[in-house]
Amino acid sequence: MIRHILYYELKKSLADRWLWIVSIILIATTATGLYEGHRLTEARLNSLEFVRTQEANFYASQLERLKQKEAGEIEIENWWQDPANPLVLSAFGAAGKHVVIEPGPFSVLAAGQSDIFPFYGKVRLTASQPLRDNAFENPIHKLNGKFDLAFVLVWLLPLIVIALGYNLRSSERESGTLSLLQSMPVPVNTVLRAKIIYRYALISIITLSCLFGGLLLFGVPVFSLSGLGLAATVLLYLGFWFLLCYLINLTETSSAVNAVLLFGAWITLLLIVPSLLNTIANALHPVPSRAVWVTERRAIGQEATQKQDELVETYFANHPQEVPEEDIPDYLEIWNARLIRADYVRERQQQAQLAFEQPVQAQKALVNRLKYLSPPMLFQSYLEKLSGNNADRLRNLDHKMMAFQNEWNDFFVTRLQRLEYLTPEDFDQIPSP
Repeated sequence: MIRHILYYELKKSLADRWLWIVSIILIATTATGLYEGHRLTEARLNSLEFVRTQEANFYASQLERLKQKEAGEIEIENWWQDPANPLVLSAFGAAGKHVVIEPGPFSVLAAGQSDIFPFYGKVRLTASQPLRDNAFENPIHKLNGKFDLAFVLVWLLPLIVIALGYNLRSSERESGTLSLLQSMPVPVNTVLRAKIIYRYALISIITLSCLFGGLLLFGVPVFSLSGLGLAATVLLYLGFWFLLCYLINLTETSSAVNAVLLFGAWITLLLIVPSLLNTIANALHPVPSRAVWVTERRAIGQEATQKQDELVETYFANHPQEVPEEDIPDYLEIWNARLIRADYVRERQQQAQLAFEQPVQAQKALVNRLKYLSPPMLFQSYLEKLSGNNADRLRNLDHKMMAFQNEWNDFFVTRLQRLEYLTPEDFDQIPSP
């Protein structure tokens, strides 16, 4: 009997043409989301290629000039033109190395937080600066988010499920065929389950076909553990919404009431619950105003400038081994003071930043515990993590830059203070992230 019900549902769906409409909608939205994700990923890759090319060209040109200098082919008149000077190679012009967050193999899935957080930054001798390509983008566009594949799967896919499953039982009663079903040897609930299973299987096949077909076209390695996890998560998410449709259909309400209840659930889980959790997190762990943080950073910089002479004197008193034994060039004296000031500012700012990071981390921990109240939040979080564009991974750029800043300074500062000029062989030892 179940086989006959499934066969009837297939013929009915083909006759009603909803199967073709759903397929067209899923193909169109999936293709659009994948294209947008691919475009954003390509833009990031192009940006990284550009800055790396600039970086490589700078050090290649300085190495070539150094070889010409040693061969006597060119003369160096000023210290800032000397390609062997550690200061020229670590702090001037295009000097410095870029620390980057590479796009993940599934980055086309979700834009995530990549339009908010920078994904690369430049480390130089006195500072590390995160950079971004979208600094002048309209903030309204960022507020609205990106139309990516995650938006299609998390937001649009449940609406399709609701449209196909809200009236499976009520439509029988409203059309007068429910009594006929009740006269059959198969319970009505069994017929309802068969209809739900049919639609679940059909939408799953169409969704996974569109999703994996599109990912393969863009070179995403779907035949992997990550691809298997993605398929399983999509099936679970679809199963949750079809289960909700099944439970609503068990009631004796009309099709209109079913639609309102299901759409209300969609609004609650995708809009109200995330907003409520955000409000609770902000109330329990308030984050100081960004204006306060900016003001504090400026105050630290001003304080360091005012007490720069004292900082230099204290530094050399605590590091007598680094006190110059003879007269040094004026520029080196100036840059010693700058480096000492920069170290002081960086240390103070890192301490001050903890006051801002601690409530943020507390908010994040709270939301991570409560997000299980909303399957869409869980699904969105999974897609962002799989894509590599989640906030945690992008925020790690600051930590990577601080770690590389220490490595960069360790290599150049000692040479600079001792006026040890680099040789062509030393270029291979210049740190890279």
